Amino acid sequence: MINWIINHKDTYPAATRDTFQDAIWNITNDESTSDPIALQIISDAQSHTDYYPYVEYTGHTPVFAVMLWPVHSDGSYRNDQILIIEIDP
Repeated sequence: MINWIINHKDTYPAATRDTFQDAIWNITNDESTSDPIALQIISDAQSHTDYYPYVEYTGHTPVFAVMLWPVHSDGSYRNDQILIIEIDP
């Protein structure tokens, strides 16, 4: 769903950086949001769980999300912020 969001930013011209952050944090960390645009982005992303970012599907060169989850030495997840890097091939 994160790949869908970062490849459809232009669909939401009124959205701010914080709007997209709220939507992504809702999906990755189950954080609540009251932002109506973020809620629409979340709903749209959830309806495209089969999305795969490739040129034939998107009609443009897609951006890919690389997500980094902090972990403890035993492999368990830490309660820290997830890092998401957008890769533009």
